[in-house]
Amino acid sequence: MKYLIVLIVLLVGCTPNRVVLDAPETAQPGQLVVLDATKSNVPVTWYSETDYEVIGKTAFFCPNELGEYTFILIADDRVIVHKIKVQLKVVSLIKDWLPKNPDSKIIEKLARSFERVALAGHTDLLTLVKTTAISNRAILGSDLEKWQPFLESLSEYLKENLQDKDIDAHTEFWFKIAAELRKINAKT
Repeated sequence: MKYLIVLIVLLVGCTPNRVVLDAPETAQPGQLVVLDATKSNVPVTWYSETDYEVIGKTAFFCPNELGEYTFILIADDRVIVHKIKVQLKVVSLIKDWLPKNPDSKIIEKLARSFERVALAGHTDLLTLVKTTAISNRAILGSDLEKWQPFLESLSEYLKENLQDKDIDAHTEFWFKIAAELRKINAKT
């Protein structure tokens, strides 16, 4: 009888080992990213090739560049590999750049312009940018002055954030601009 009581106490007091990770799949440059494993009921260990800090079972990092960052969580003989893609959130930028009360037809034409240039298969970055500028100026026509702040903001943003990036990064950004212009257009 003595052993049965001990066995019951052991079974009642025993909870299954749980590893729980709460972490985003995407982030933006400069954003504080929190990888939270505090709901895990076992000790955890974090590994990554990027700079990060750990407090308890939570890892923190702040990406400065676009790209994919890999974090490895080891807990209870389990390995969890978590990748976070750091990308630009374009919609908030573009909203700020647009003129007041923009014409929805022009927004759609600009979206198509960015999309077509991105699909053209340019291998030279300068050609991609020049083709975009020519296309956008043709679309804007007499409204060019009204849209000048948009074009200048885009140019400045490219210089600050994508200057060191290759043609693929620019092409991906062009597709994002097109998609976000359409989202904005759908809301107006």
